[in-house]
Amino acid sequence: MKSQLREGPVFGTLPILYVFLARTGKTVHEINFVSLGDQGNLQPADQGASRSAAPGVKIVFSEGDRPKQTLYYFSTNIADESFERSGFSAFLAKLGPADSLLKSASYLLHKSHFAKVRKLLLDNSETIVQDDSGIPLAYFERRRWRFLAFGRYEAPIPMFANFYQPRMAELFQSANPIDFGIGYRWRKNESNLIVAQKQSPPVGEEELTAQSQAEGDAATATSTKKVRRRTDTQAMRPVGCGFGRIFPFCW
Repeated sequence: MKSQLREGPVFGTLPILYVFLARTGKTVHEINFVSLGDQGNLQPADQGASRSAAPGVKIVFSEGDRPKQTLYYFSTNIADESFERSGFSAFLAKLGPADSLLKSASYLLHKSHFAKVRKLLLDNSETIVQDDSGIPLAYFERRRWRFLAFGRYEAPIPMFANFYQPRMAELFQSANPIDFGIGYRWRKNESNLIVAQKQSPPVGEEELTAQSQAEGDAATATSTKKVRRRTDTQAMRPVGCGFGRIFPFCW
């Protein structure tokens, strides 16, 4: 993709953003080149940014007489070693709960060295819309997320063949149809999408520890390990989150 965006009559991602803003009837009011400080603070691009700072652009736009909105686009490395150093992690955390869209993501979030961005998305998202190249289903805590499947799940394209998910195939046995293409398998009737909505924990529910489970239920060693694993996972998740909002599809 990087090489393709350097070969045509226009250069980079910004012209593509302009095209889609124009085609969807938006009016652009302001454009500024920016960068991020170490603490995720927005600053002008020429304000002595460090070499690790994430460069980007801020676009203020509106549609008709509706309120102005702001689009940020950043170019940065989201692998664990760079994600926090660039200020991008801190910038995202300041935005608060959000809805997230992941597509054609090179299956990066399946890999161990993208754990920090994966955790941020799971912790800070109320709704995640993604194809199978996004966050693997194994990282979603089942008791906290509700899944809606759309389209058809086949094996990943050959260059990503080792990222096949049996659980994904099971989920898509009762999927809803979609009439458009998206992701690597963009042809009609080949694409897949998941809408994952975060759910609030039951009122008054208390976390179970491995010890209390063993004492109360006379659990076996196997079931105790399962409870311990569940407790450790729950400790990484925020509590008190509201019900996820349904992502507004605009195609």
